[in-house]
Amino acid sequence: MSKNVYERFADRIASTPGYVALAAAPPPDFPDFAWLAGDWSWEMHIHSTPTTPERVATGEFTYLCKGASVWIRTANMDPLPYFTYDPFNKLWVLSMTNRTSYGIMTSPGWRDGVITFEGDMTFMGVSMHLRQAIHKKSNDEMLSVNEERLEGSWVQVDHIVTRRRV
Repeated sequence: MSKNVYERFADRIASTPGYVALAAAPPPDFPDFAWLAGDWSWEMHIHSTPTTPERVATGEFTYLCKGASVWIRTANMDPLPYFTYDPFNKLWVLSMTNRTSYGIMTSPGWRDGVITFEGDMTFMGVSMHLRQAIHKKSNDEMLSVNEERLEGSWVQVDHIVTRRRV
């Protein structure tokens, strides 16, 4: 018979000294996220398909560093956790939860100015397996490239240019 979640958790605590204390430790590369704090404007370029035209969407948001996490606030919304660190699995987590979208994607962290998240997301009732690569262009600009897993291949669906508001 398989062990339930509490038995598996007890096994980890017993086999790994200091396991629970991992939650209190600061993320090893949180300074790599601190530059995000501030006000941003974004422009999303949604790629054309055989049945839909190319289009552009725009908006603004604010990133806030709170504790060892980065939170996001959009117009008329309370801040929500967006990036946080899972010290037990050593993964960065991008979480999105609002009235129209939700999901969790994970990443091992920044590498050469790029962090790539992958996971399952749902946008306005449509679910997908998504990969998002965020490229830090400078402290004031980033490029996010979103790809969806379709029939075993990654297909770029949009890209987002984000610039710090002055």
